[in-house]
Amino acid sequence: MVELLSRNWGWIVVRGVVAILFGAVVMLSAATSLDLLVVLFGAYALADGIAMIIAAAADRRAGPIALELVLGGLLGVFFGIAAFFMPRIIGFVVLAFIAAWAVVMGVSEIVAAFRLRKVIADEWALLLIGFASAAFGVILLITPAAGAMAIAALISSFALIAGVLQIVFGVRLRNWGRRVRKAAAAPFPA
Repeated sequence: MVELLSRNWGWIVVRGVVAILFGAVVMLSAATSLDLLVVLFGAYALADGIAMIIAAAADRRAGPIALELVLGGLLGVFFGIAAFFMPRIIGFVVLAFIAAWAVVMGVSEIVAAFRLRKVIADEWALLLIGFASAAFGVILLITPAAGAMAIAALISSFALIAGVLQIVFGVRLRNWGRRVRKAAAAPFPA
């Protein structure tokens, strides 16, 4: 799986950039209505899910598709589309969708990080993304009565942090892949 991810590190960076853009748009639109927040979340979850699926399936020669990443991507696409078709839903239901998505994404990223731990030593960025996602989802479930503006600030902060961590992880994967390919191409000493 790590070879697949290192070959397709750019899609992980794309996920990070999309998360940062989503966080920035939500943060900069101070008068965000819950409807707008739901539509922005839908766009983010959809783009993130598509990028995750492409990253997992882009290079079939590398071996089997990373099932947990495809599953996470499909759930992102599902929640993104659901957010577009239910923009009027307010309160707990919207927050429950976002919270469930974050918890599922966090758990799938934690599982992937533990699987990668057997192959690479520096899987900490993906592990932190997973813990941040899961914690974010739990916080939303515990405090649904918090105002939409406070939730928007929390969502934008999460997206910015997760985006930076995804970019860091993608660049680390790129560097790991380069080291492995360089070592494989080096001639054996005589």
